[in-house]
Amino acid sequence: MKFLFFIFPSAIANIVPVLVRKIDFLNIPVDFNFKFKGQPIFGMNKTIRGLFFGCLSSTISGYLIFQNPLFGLKIGFLALCGDLLGSFIKRRLSVMPGEVCFPLDQIDWSVLPLLYLYTNSLVSIKQALVIFIVCTILHPIVNITGYYLKLKKNKF
Repeated sequence: MKFLFFIFPSAIANIVPVLVRKIDFLNIPVDFNFKFKGQPIFGMNKTIRGLFFGCLSSTISGYLIFQNPLFGLKIGFLALCGDLLGSFIKRRLSVMPGEVCFPLDQIDWSVLPLLYLYTNSLVSIKQALVIFIVCTILHPIVNITGYYLKLKKNKF
C-alpha cells in the first residue's frame, strides 16, 4: 500500500490553495480576468497565489516523503493543472465558481498525476485505479471537514 503515498503531493497541492485564500500575496486570477467566448477562462477563484502555494507545498511534501522535491513539484503542478482544466470545463458548462459539479470536482485534481505515475511506471494500472478510488472517496470527506472547520464556503 506504499504506492498510495505517490498521490500525497497532489492532494497537498489541491488542499493548500483553500488554506491560504485569505493571504493577499499573489491574489491575482490565473486567467487575468480574460474571457473565452464571453465567459471567464477559469474564474476568480483560481489564483496565482493558489498555484504558488500549491506548488510550494507539494515540493516540500515531495522532499519530506521521497527526498525528491522535483517529484513533489511535478505531481503537485499536474494536480493544479487538472484542477484548472476542471474549472475551464465548468465555465463552459455555465457552472459558477465555487459551485459543485459532481463528479468533476472530485476527480479533476487526481487524473493528470495518475497518468504521470502510470506512464512513468511508478504505479501499475491496478494501483492507479486503487489510488483513483481512494481519492474519489476521500475528497468529499476532506471537503466536508473543511466546511465544518470554516475553511471552505461549501461542503463539496
